Amino acid sequence: MIFFSWKINWATTIINLQNTSLENKQFEPVVLEKDENDWIQCKLNESSFEGFGGPSNLEEIITVFKNWVEFELI
Repeated sequence: MIFFSWKINWATTIINLQNTSLENKQFEPVVLEKDENDWIQCKLNESSFEGFGGPSNLEEIITVFKNWVEFELI
């Protein structure tokens, strides 16, 4: 998992889903835009989960990934 601050916003990429049980799972992109500082966008990009969000949304991005994993592994 890689985290970095980007213009007071967050971006995270969870890399290398290849050869995992998540590799071929579907993920419906998430776009929530409440205001200019409270927003998230999550998607799969080839074999990576990518999440972007406002300065206080890192936990929400991680929760989206966690919920997807838990749902897919049931």
